[in-house]
Amino acid sequence: MQQGGDAAARRAAVDAVPGVVIAEPETEAVPATARPASGVGMRTWATGFGFSSRIGADRNGPGYTTRRSGVTFGIDRFFDPTVLAGVTFSASRSHTKAPNVRAEAETLSGGGYVFWSPHAGWEVDGLLSLNWSEIETLRVLAFDGVPTPTRGDTGGLGASAFANAGYRFRMPIAAGEAYAKPFAGLAYSSQRRDGFAEVGFFGAGLGFPLKTFERGALNLGLTLGTNLTAVAGWAIRPEIRVAYSRFLNDPSPSVPAFLGGTALTLRDPDPGRDGALLALELAAYQTGSFEFFTGYAGEFRSNATAHQGRVGVRLSW
Repeated sequence: MQQGGDAAARRAAVDAVPGVVIAEPETEAVPATARPASGVGMRTWATGFGFSSRIGADRNGPGYTTRRSGVTFGIDRFFDPTVLAGVTFSASRSHTKAPNVRAEAETLSGGGYVFWSPHAGWEVDGLLSLNWSEIETLRVLAFDGVPTPTRGDTGGLGASAFANAGYRFRMPIAAGEAYAKPFAGLAYSSQRRDGFAEVGFFGAGLGFPLKTFERGALNLGLTLGTNLTAVAGWAIRPEIRVAYSRFLNDPSPSVPAFLGGTALTLRDPDPGRDGALLALELAAYQTGSFEFFTGYAGEFRSNATAHQGRVGVRLSW
């Protein structure tokens, strides 16, 4: 909670699993049924999402919950059947709550992504994005035994990047095609929080100097799915992704603060360095033109859980 309530600073590791954030741009090494009919061309897509997370209390301090919702838009182009590149834009609002503390954040982000299949079966994808967050905090402190609300406002610039590589094995089945894709990925997020002070009726409360929060993660996983032929030019694609995730740095760093001129060191609860990721998706698409998809992603650690649902559409031309 010391991170100012900004969900971007605690980006879920599951966001870096292939297909969870950037609307599955790789799309099964881009099968012909999910591409524009010519094999090259443009696509545009949009998703709405809802996110919730919980981190339990530990020796560092009380636990907290976060709720976030937003929309994401993207447009991309097939430069040939093996190369896809695009841009994405997102707007979200989050609410974070802990005992005696509440924070709200509004975040705008934009970035670029790419998919490349350099050789039959091999797939590489990545994303680089920047975001700006505006954060408002409300905290209740006791001044001479009197509970007093204090408020603060801050903001900051953030960045996120991830890259995944894997190999897709394909197996023909009676109803279409099944596939399995083991993958490995690295993810990094950085969120700057400008210095600010929380102020109440009795004057200044807690003050926080400028700080940048960083998080890196390694994901190792497996994607399983099928492309099932349907009728009238439609096909259905159910898919599951599972992964092991490990944070590469301290997920609960110390946070310097000041109260009445006295220096303090605060920490958030430790979510757990190792975790499991799960993503489920169901897509229905029409050859070379329209796709509808919905999905769930979950992150499970020893002292934290996160859940995200999304629904979206994609048009190709």
